[in-house]
Amino acid sequence: MSTVSELTSVKSEEARERIPVALIIPVCDEEACIGAVVAGSREWVVSRCGGVIAVGLNGTTDGSAEQAAREGALVGEVTQRGYGHGCLAGICAVEAAGYLPEAYLFAAGDGANAPEDLMKIWQFYDAGEAQGGWDLVLGERTWRQGPGGMRRSLARTLPNLALGLWAAMLGGRYFLDLAPLRVIRREFFESMRLEEYVWGWTIEAQVKAALLGGRIGRLPIPEGARLAGEQKVSGQGLLASARIGMAIAAAGLRSRRRAQELVRLTRLGKGS
Repeated sequence: MSTVSELTSVKSEEARERIPVALIIPVCDEEACIGAVVAGSREWVVSRCGGVIAVGLNGTTDGSAEQAAREGALVGEVTQRGYGHGCLAGICAVEAAGYLPEAYLFAAGDGANAPEDLMKIWQFYDAGEAQGGWDLVLGERTWRQGPGGMRRSLARTLPNLALGLWAAMLGGRYFLDLAPLRVIRREFFESMRLEEYVWGWTIEAQVKAALLGGRIGRLPIPEGARLAGEQKVSGQGLLASARIGMAIAAAGLRSRRRAQELVRLTRLGKGS
């Protein structure tokens, strides 16, 4: 399996195979559903788009790796737990395999988004090329009924809405969600230099994208029920969820400071 340390030995860009998209699925103990998620996405990601699927395991203790590999996914693994760690492990696996994607499509490993939702957000991103292209496209979760017949509860919707609005305040752009389903142009992703690997990965990308002047698109997409297992955040109880929410909010503040420093350094570079 690939590890983050392998980033130091990845081939140069010229030696890597260019592909349109890499679907990155961060996973922590999703043995019961990751195989179905990879299998359901393979038709359009690999066959239609010519892309690859990579599963990034973060602190996993079950058979998620075997299930993902059996369905043809690239697999990267790190011992640290955290959504961002999983995303980076997946990206590492793509790079270590010699691929250079135009963009990364990030999706959760619980199957809450149907394959057609992934295709829908990718088509929205791809269509934007005619207008100069998107740097970031968010698949914002809605109240509408999604795959599996689930309608999002108020208890799950309000915290996500509040954190989305917090990201909007920090970045000066309009957000209603910290959408895990998203497409990010690879070169822009690399320019953001994300550092929040545990709870702040999603808010950091949104705040930095806004402050760095990224071209941001938003697409409403209903969220369905997870295929199996338990929610990693809302399933932990009210007190734990509140603590996680505070950690995400704090990560947003740190991200704002880092983005402002990146902007300052960019301006200094242009002026020299």
